[in-house]
Amino acid sequence: MKTPEDAIWPFVRNASVEELADFCTGEIIEGIHGTDIHAGCIKLGTSAPEMTEAEKKAFRAGARAQKATGVHITTHCTKIGAETSQLEILDQAGVDLSRVVIGHTAAHLMDSERRKVCIDWMKRGVNFLPTNLGIGDDGGEQWRLLVEAIHEV
Repeated sequence: MKTPEDAIWPFVRNASVEELADFCTGEIIEGIHGTDIHAGCIKLGTSAPEMTEAEKKAFRAGARAQKATGVHITTHCTKIGAETSQLEILDQAGVDLSRVVIGHTAAHLMDSERRKVCIDWMKRGVNFLPTNLGIGDDGGEQWRLLVEAIHEV
């Protein structure tokens, strides 16, 4: 079991926004850990709708690195409502929202009220990826809800 001290990579907890942004930018431009392999996107994530301070810092750093390099940002967003906190930080930082993919959003899209929020962000260019479906063997009812949601979108 992780302790709070282990929950986020220590470098992320201890580094400044600038240090994190420089690290991400280097992984994209120079290569990952000194190799010839270059990161092709920035992956950010949150654990709940309301971000922790470390998560906010990581998102601000990711935004800076995205603006410096132009790569996409993709997020881990399994909690309904987290998409808004994630996107607000990226938008405030001036990220091109068409370069953002909010991942794991099947539940977001299947919820009629949350779907309206997602559609509003989509109108601003954001992409939503309905992975982590969590759809069981119920005869297809949950699949029907997802397909209907995608049709509405």
